[in-house]
Amino acid sequence: MGPMGPTKRIGQVALFFCLVVWHSGSANAQFLLGSEFDTILGPFDAEYLASGGAALDEEAVRALAPTAAAIRAGVANEIASLAISAAGTQYFFGADRTFYVSGNLGSFFIEPPWTTGQGSWSLGLNVTPLDFEVFNDDRLDSLFDFSAYVPLTGQVERLLESRYDLHGTLVTLCGTYGLTDRWDIGFVAPYVKLTGEGYWEYSFLGIPLADFHETAEGISDIVLRTKYELYEVEDLNNLTTWSVGADVKLPTGDDDELLGTGDWGFRVRTLFGKRFGRIYPTVELAYYWAGVDAIESVYSPTRIKTGIDDNDFDALEFKAAIPVNLIEEKWTVSAEYLGRRYNHSSPDRTASDIGISTRFKVLDSFFLHGGIRFPQDETGLRGKWISTFGGEIRF
Repeated sequence: MGPMGPTKRIGQVALFFCLVVWHSGSANAQFLLGSEFDTILGPFDAEYLASGGAALDEEAVRALAPTAAAIRAGVANEIASLAISAAGTQYFFGADRTFYVSGNLGSFFIEPPWTTGQGSWSLGLNVTPLDFEVFNDDRLDSLFDFSAYVPLTGQVERLLESRYDLHGTLVTLCGTYGLTDRWDIGFVAPYVKLTGEGYWEYSFLGIPLADFHETAEGISDIVLRTKYELYEVEDLNNLTTWSVGADVKLPTGDDDELLGTGDWGFRVRTLFGKRFGRIYPTVELAYYWAGVDAIESVYSPTRIKTGIDDNDFDALEFKAAIPVNLIEEKWTVSAEYLGRRYNHSSPDRTASDIGISTRFKVLDSFFLHGGIRFPQDETGLRGKWISTFGGEIRF
C-alpha cells in the first residue's frame, strides 16, 4: 500500500476531531485508561455502558448493550455447563460390580448409565484450561467495535475498535456415593479463575480509550446429582443398563463476577447403554433449566431492551458415546458427541461438540483420564477446543 494522500489524511484528522467532540459531548466524558472495572468484561459490561462510565452517547449504548448483556449471560452459563462435562462423570461400578462392565472404563464427558455400587465412593479432580475466541459467530477481538454514520464524510465509519480476550482455568472436585446398588448420589464443586483483558480505542490515529486487565476467581455453581437404575441385564454377553437422574444447581456462583449463574438450575436426564463386545455405547437425553439471571434491559437514559431473556439458555441436550475397551480393565478410549438445542428464538439455536477421551487404570483404585472437545459451530461462547485432564480415586 502506498503513502497516504494529503486529502485522506486531512479527512482522517477531521474525523478524529469529530470523534473527540462526540466523546467529550457525552455525559460524564472521561478516558477510561487505568480505570478499575466491576467485572472481567471491563468497559464492555452492559450495566457499565449504560451507567455513563464509558462516556458513550445513547446511540452507541443502544448498539453495544445487547451484545454486552448476551456475553455476560453466556459466560455465566458456559462456566456452569462446563463444570458438569468436565467433572469426569464419576459414575462407575465399585469393586463388587466391575464384573458387569467387563473391563470397559466408560466415557468421560458423558455420564455412563451404570451406578457405582452400594457403599462405594469415587472422588475425582479435573483441570480444564479455558481460552474463548468467539461468541455467536463473532470473534471476541472485534465484538465491541462500533460504527455510525458520520455527516462529515457522508458514510458509515468505524468509530471505536475493540479487542477482548477471555481465558482462565476451571478446576472441578467431584464425587459419587452408592446408597444402594442402583441408587447413587453425587456432587460437582467447581472453582474457576477467569481473566478478561483488552483495549478500546478510537479507530483513527489509534488513540486509546481503555486498556484493561481484570481477574476474578472463586467457587462457581455447585451441582448436586442423583441417579437411579430402572433396568439392568447382568448377563455378561448382553449387558444393558437404563437409568434416570437429576441435577440441582445451587446458587453458589458469583454472577456479578461472572463465576457462574448465581441462581438455581435443574436438569432431568435419562441414560441407556448396552454392551457389544469390547464397546459399551451410551446415549443420554436431558432437559436443562439453566437458571441464568440475564440483563433484560438497561437505562441510558431511556430504557434499552437487550433482547436477552432468562430462559434463553434452557436447553434440550442429546449426548452419545462409544467407549472402546482397548486393554481389558486397563485402558478405554471413547468417541463422544455433545449437543444442545437452546430455547431462545435466535436462528443459531444448536451447539454441538465432538470429543475424544481416554481412561487409564494405574492402580486398582486410581485412574487417570482426560479428553478434548472440538466445537462444530460458533453458537454461544467457544474456543478452538476444550481439553480436560485429571484423576480419580475409588474406595
